[in-house]
Amino acid sequence: MEIKILSLTAKNCGTLKDVKIDFTDNGKPQSVIVLGGANGSGKTTVLELIFALAKVFKFQKLPEILRQTEYAEIELLIDDENHKIFFYKPSRIDFTNKLDEKINNLIKLNDETIPSILYFPHNRELFSVKGEQIHREEIKYQWCYRYQNNSDFQGSLESYLIWLDYAEPEIFQVVIDFINQLDFEGKTFYIDRKRLSVMVKTRDGNEHPFNKLSSGEQNILIMLLELRRRLIPGSIVLLDEIENSLHPAFQHRLAQNLLQLQKQIPFQLILTTHQPVFVKIFGESNTRILTEF
Repeated sequence: MEIKILSLTAKNCGTLKDVKIDFTDNGKPQSVIVLGGANGSGKTTVLELIFALAKVFKFQKLPEILRQTEYAEIELLIDDENHKIFFYKPSRIDFTNKLDEKINNLIKLNDETIPSILYFPHNRELFSVKGEQIHREEIKYQWCYRYQNNSDFQGSLESYLIWLDYAEPEIFQVVIDFINQLDFEGKTFYIDRKRLSVMVKTRDGNEHPFNKLSSGEQNILIMLLELRRRLIPGSIVLLDEIENSLHPAFQHRLAQNLLQLQKQIPFQLILTTHQPVFVKIFGESNTRILTEF
């Protein structure tokens, strides 16, 4: 199964006054879409609208972003069928082609093979967490998943890595090899079992906790590790401010890793940036400029 977004239409939602953003090339959905523009151009609003409309089948109350919107619509392609979700102010939701029944039936299956919407807001960091026991870190399926910084040990990336080391050593070795290959200036990672913590060893032999990595290193690890443990083929990934705290070498490294991951696990990537370098990395044909940088 595969889900892709074809377009977003919005009217009177913050800085988005009356726009339609097409995510296709000659009618075919693109695998990567870069939303570029200066701060305040509405890039984050686009991602928030997409996520809110996709989540319409699950939310208990109307999301704040829709409360501030006069009209919004996303067009989806689900296994070669076109579907739309409409929102009309003040609170009316409409669907096409029995989309509500289709999606709800899929969600009820709670099947890990069903694609989902993964959203990574711009604020991504590792908090200091302390574990006193190993927790079983099972990944529960969510139709719409929104990354949140975790200040608790259970559910954190640190707990997840420790659980893998304990319960799935072969998978753990694959993950730890992947982290080490990112080449954070020669840093390597290992589990301190006595202290139940993930430790980082620097090239000169010094050590420090997981959360003491630079903000750029944290951004890359959060993105790639969360995708490796949650990404289902055919999903949609929304990534706000890809360049968050990244120096130029890390910008290219993250972008290339995302493109490589797409070859292994197909997914549609929609990202925002105010750095022109990502237009060069992903290509002008994949870029939608909301305002000048």
